[in-house]
Amino acid sequence: MKLLFYVTEDWYFLSHRLPLAQAAMNEGYEVVLVTNITSFRSEIEKYGVRVIPFSGDRKSINPFNMALQVLKLKRVIAQEKPDLLHLVSLKPMLIGGLAALNIKSVKVVNTLTGLGWSFSSKKVIASTISKVLSVLLKRLLRESDTIVQNEEDYQWLIALGVPENKVKLIKGSGVDVKVFLPSKSKNKVPVVTCAARMIVEKGILDFIDAAKILKRRGVAAKFQLIGSSDAGNRSAVPEAYLIDCQEKGYISWLGHRTDIAELLQQSDIACLPSFYREGVPKVLLEAAAVGLPIVTTDWVGCREVVQHGHNGVLVPIKNPVALADALEEVILNVDKRQRMGEESRKMVLEGFTLEQVINQTLYIYKALAA
Repeated sequence: MKLLFYVTEDWYFLSHRLPLAQAAMNEGYEVVLVTNITSFRSEIEKYGVRVIPFSGDRKSINPFNMALQVLKLKRVIAQEKPDLLHLVSLKPMLIGGLAALNIKSVKVVNTLTGLGWSFSSKKVIASTISKVLSVLLKRLLRESDTIVQNEEDYQWLIALGVPENKVKLIKGSGVDVKVFLPSKSKNKVPVVTCAARMIVEKGILDFIDAAKILKRRGVAAKFQLIGSSDAGNRSAVPEAYLIDCQEKGYISWLGHRTDIAELLQQSDIACLPSFYREGVPKVLLEAAAVGLPIVTTDWVGCREVVQHGHNGVLVPIKNPVALADALEEVILNVDKRQRMGEESRKMVLEGFTLEQVINQTLYIYKALAA
């Protein structure tokens, strides 16, 4: 059996899908990856995954370029003859869905990791794109199985007209609870960590504004941003602004890091004030696994990880004052932080482990193969 993944970027496959690919290989699948190569090809291939370079601008919405990508992927499918085609995230679902249309020998599995910019932005162009995407998805997802990560996306696809038996709810990409272990270290000055791509919709500007508010209030805490500037994204927060805020002492910006488990273990609170149309943010699951209380937005995907007042606090989107108030409450209450952190770890163990997510996905593979 040959399993072909199509993912936009190699770094995303490495961080979110490699364990699934390894589990599939252990089950006897030959695994091939079609993706844009940045600098991780050799690292992926050392695990036994064959990589086919597939260049493309993930921010481009040019219909002509997308049509060329459909034709290019169609040639790859014809050449590779996979039994299963797994399309991860919205753009691969569209390009791959069109490329595989009417190819009866290929079973398609989609993973909708959130609806992204076009469904969260209020810009006119985003509204137009979301309407076009809705029409295409309604057509493409009728014949394939689609994994969604949160209840809102599940209900949205059903309302769109996708048959209910074709939509599968698997919450998140899973977290390795043997790597993301609770830390007993305590900081004299609490560390609040926000790990994400440095784009506006992830709430980065709101996080910085909340840090400024709390600094003015005299609340003792360190505010830490982890993540790349993502210059290829239309909503990227300018590097110059991040550096300026760091120099003024509002935040520390660590940039891209690979030691996320250690950095979270050295933190006291996790924060993600996102208003991006998320699936389930992996970093929130990782933060919960290491036993951190979480302050995040009452928003699609984010609220899957937090029970308000139980293992964290939910705040309105785009509201730095409410975010600052919630953070201040958790920062100043050590007992609450500890209790919430314990509940976070318990929640992950009960339903969000990597093993649970992989087993549910492999079950879908096996059902389709049969």
